[in-house]
Amino acid sequence: MTKRSTRSDSTTDKEPARSPNRRAQKHSKADSSDATTDSSGPKIVEKHMSGLNLLDKPNAPTAEAKHGDVCGGRLLWSNLVAPSNSKWLNIDKQIRDSLAPYNMFDKFKEGDGLHDLASLGKNSRRVTGKGQVLTAEGWRLLFQELYQESSDLAKSPKGGKLRIFGLRLAMTSPKIIFEGADWVKQEGETLGLQSGLLTDAWTGAYIYFGAYWKQEDSFQDYLAPPGKTKAKPSLKPHSFFDAGQAMKDTQEKAAHNVSEDPIELSDDDDMEEPTAKTADKESPPTAKGPATPATPGKKFAFALQLYIRKERNQIDPQLQQKKKKWNESRKFSSFLKIRTAKLKSDDRLGQEEEFLTVMQETLTKLWTLDPKLVIFPWKKGMEGSKPIQKGKAFPSNRDAFADFTEKVFLKRGENVWIRLHVGHNKQITALKDDRMLDHFRQKDMLVYKDNLQVKTTAKAGWLLGSHPTVLNARDLEDSIALLPEMSGLPVEIRMEWISLDKGDKLKIKAAHILCAWESTLVCRRALNKIYGKKMGEYPLGRNMRFVPNIADKRFITTEATRKKVEMSVKKQRLWITHVSSAVSYIISDLDYYDSTIGKTLRQALMQMRSKRSPDRNLFVAVDTSWNGSFVSFLFKKDLEAEVNGILPALPLVLQHKMGAQVWNWFNEEARTNTAGYWWCPKKGVKAVGDDDDDSWGDNFKVRHFTT
Repeated sequence: MTKRSTRSDSTTDKEPARSPNRRAQKHSKADSSDATTDSSGPKIVEKHMSGLNLLDKPNAPTAEAKHGDVCGGRLLWSNLVAPSNSKWLNIDKQIRDSLAPYNMFDKFKEGDGLHDLASLGKNSRRVTGKGQVLTAEGWRLLFQELYQESSDLAKSPKGGKLRIFGLRLAMTSPKIIFEGADWVKQEGETLGLQSGLLTDAWTGAYIYFGAYWKQEDSFQDYLAPPGKTKAKPSLKPHSFFDAGQAMKDTQEKAAHNVSEDPIELSDDDDMEEPTAKTADKESPPTAKGPATPATPGKKFAFALQLYIRKERNQIDPQLQQKKKKWNESRKFSSFLKIRTAKLKSDDRLGQEEEFLTVMQETLTKLWTLDPKLVIFPWKKGMEGSKPIQKGKAFPSNRDAFADFTEKVFLKRGENVWIRLHVGHNKQITALKDDRMLDHFRQKDMLVYKDNLQVKTTAKAGWLLGSHPTVLNARDLEDSIALLPEMSGLPVEIRMEWISLDKGDKLKIKAAHILCAWESTLVCRRALNKIYGKKMGEYPLGRNMRFVPNIADKRFITTEATRKKVEMSVKKQRLWITHVSSAVSYIISDLDYYDSTIGKTLRQALMQMRSKRSPDRNLFVAVDTSWNGSFVSFLFKKDLEAEVNGILPALPLVLQHKMGAQVWNWFNEEARTNTAGYWWCPKKGVKAVGDDDDDSWGDNFKVRHFTT
């Protein structure tokens, strides 16, 4: 056995604390100088810990991001990859399992994309100024507030959105969503993420939760280029962190050979530093023969287990957060469409207050139908967040309410259209009751169940020949739904600005047809057939053409198709300048089918021919207003005089052609206004007693009076 010298202990007055494993005492002389002790105990790894474990290293919550700044500091990226910690495990498993890591497509989404969410967190901390960002430490503090405190932000829908944002970031490997300029590189080596809006958010989530995505031991291995040989794990000095590998190496050595590295019990406790080649090993065999084995002594060998083992952390179901009342399931889930009255306020704050007052009154009315009705958060990533419910806090501003709807656009003199996703236990068919309809009509509002009972919709295209003011979208939707081509394909009609490419403004409106996202292609093909050139009849008698939405990049757009669409835009602009409109308040039932006549009033009107040009229809379109208070007529401008002359006498004209049953289509005002008149096919409207002289038709003579 090799003679070992006694270690000098003159450097301290106390005897160093002994490790149960004598291998832990075999350090070089250089290491021993760092492994000093004091009254607090051993500090063997203190210098390594201070240099490597940076997760708790203080940092400014905000800073100016400069080129070359690494998120969290460069030393963080020279550390080992930290696994998921207790904060991650404390999250409800059902919530964790329901989420998925982000991908590159999520990075550029509108509304709920990664950059939008990162901006939301930055704005919640009121970080302003050019180049200023919420640093990784700032994001860590933000997540700490959201998960461990009961602040106003943590309780708000915005806080719920940011909580989901942090969880999904912690699940996402940085190479999945960051590339190129997102990384700081020096001499071909990747140092870490470049400090920025989104990169600091990811780093803050990693610091707070750890790496759910961990597959490599260190960032050095993770960031190594593909094909580059990765550094082999070593027990010096990282063995203090890589506990599993240290125990595995120790057990394998002891099991391989009992004589290798045993715990020796001898009369001599002197120790000597092991040589560079061997430490308590037999000499290798030589050419002359096998080496002489070491002198046997009192030796015992067993597998060293230096680290304790515990059962996996289990969350007691009884200690889990109870299912909140608002999170209880509802029998029905529906999408509602709401159109408010036109906003009257001039300033932004006034418009917000006006809008929120209208929405609060509307929901109060809906709660009379079903007190359990709730408004679910709309934005992606906020699933499970607290909804709007009766008796609870109502959103206090536009941004807070925007989390519960598809979009909110406020402008003076304009109606606000929104969609809501509601859960309810009672049927909401009462929305079609006359009393409910009258209630909202008096407020110049519309509230109804949306045709599209899906959250994600797409614009299939628009209708060339539609008019911004003469169109009842609900009637056109019902008419299109009657066609066999549209069976199982519900659509929604919206009057919106035409757009060929994302972001362009052509300043011309048309009726757009929306459908479910998954049904866009089938819907486009069906509408092409319905509004084809060879079709003799069209929904509601309106001769229009379907133009596909080329801004939808899921579908191929050839150069020829784009030219046709651009030409259609020019035709739509020209069309609107060549037509005019008028209204009538004497019609009560435009779409009532009279069995005696065999048609509706709309059919009769759309079949009327011009007296001046018999080969042309007098009206291009006839539609009721959104609230049914009047009927609009669309016609070519060169027929304007003829139309204005016939509209007041419309019941008389139709009575002459179809009989007295036509009065079922008109109200009492029509009878009053046409009393004493009749229709003559040759001379037009005639008054009873036209052959007699009327007083106002007499010759007017100037009389002179003298005093």
